[in-house]
Amino acid sequence: MFESGIYTVRVVGACNTITDTFKVELPTPLPVQSPVDTLIICANNDSVQIGISINSALSFTWSNSANSTLQWLSQAGSYSLQVFNYCDTIENQYTILNDSIFEPEAIPDTTICELKRLYLDLNHAEVEEVSVNGNLLFNNTFSISQGGTYIVEYQQECGSAIDTFSVDMVSCECDFIMPDAFTPNGDGLNDRFRTDNKCENLEQTIQIFNRWGILIFENESNNDFWDGTYKGEPLNAGTYAYKLNYKGLINAQSYQGTKQGFVTLIR
Repeated sequence: MFESGIYTVRVVGACNTITDTFKVELPTPLPVQSPVDTLIICANNDSVQIGISINSALSFTWSNSANSTLQWLSQAGSYSLQVFNYCDTIENQYTILNDSIFEPEAIPDTTICELKRLYLDLNHAEVEEVSVNGNLLFNNTFSISQGGTYIVEYQQECGSAIDTFSVDMVSCECDFIMPDAFTPNGDGLNDRFRTDNKCENLEQTIQIFNRWGILIFENESNNDFWDGTYKGEPLNAGTYAYKLNYKGLINAQSYQGTKQGFVTLIR
């Protein structure tokens, strides 16, 4: 393979010798062509540099007629740089995109039941990392089991978006008051096995059983409570079993359950 330089060729024949001198000039090598480069410019007059440094012996031309192979730009668009010698040409392409800080939808203040968890998926295509109260999240997911104020930071190419929300923990138990004894003696005080609770829209079924497991009372409405009788006849003092099935609303949350226990009938 030739290198640039001056070469002499001598041809010797039977009768004479011929000598020739010639010059070889190889083109300056072109730089390696780059893949398409995509860059982001943010708001507030951000700018990026595109282009490459080349040998001064090479020629070039920009699609925007810039006069240097390196240039700073603050306008989105597609740009190409052609670099050539007298044998070949390469073209580098650059795409500049405008970007701004993405503002995810605000997380509303919320209320959750005690012993429950609130699960949040904070993944967004525009967001690189997410932290909550200064702690970087794994997989950008987060679960909340305590009340308080939470500050979410969405870290992005062009900066961060901040969201703040609060969580209140409330009891979602109906908190039934179940007396362990009552005195159906007609004095108007504690004459019935009466329950109380904090539920709204309550539906409850109360069943009373004797020691042999025989059902001796079942309420017909929420305000129907046992008066210590069976088929209209007073029952003897003693201990009876109860079973309470219920469902209702507490703090706008639906709740249902069963309670079982014993109550003493006193005469």
